[in-house]
Amino acid sequence: MQERQELLRNLDGLTQSYEECVRDLTRERRNMEAQNDWNTKIIVAKVIFENLYKFQKSRKQASFKDMAEYCEFDKDCHNKLRIFADKLLKLGHYRQKIALHQWYDKALRPLNTRN
Repeated sequence: MQERQELLRNLDGLTQSYEECVRDLTRERRNMEAQNDWNTKIIVAKVIFENLYKFQKSRKQASFKDMAEYCEFDKDCHNKLRIFADKLLKLGHYRQKIALHQWYDKALRPLNTRN
């Protein structure tokens, strides 16, 4: 009978030890799963921020490219307008020259030969 009592006590001790091991393993598994979830969130955040950085960089490059294209367009328009203004100025000088020649011709001709 004593042997049986001792075996039952030993069995109870082993059962408690087993249950403690199961609790420890369960707690460790939960901690590991929580850590894995945390690591997953960190990796996802890192990927998102890297993609945001790439998008920001490409958008900034596109903006500078658009600005450079607009500057080139503005420069071309300015040059064309300057050329157009020069042509109008030359045309005005030409007309002024012709008008002056006509005025001199009429002013210097005798009255009876005009018309």
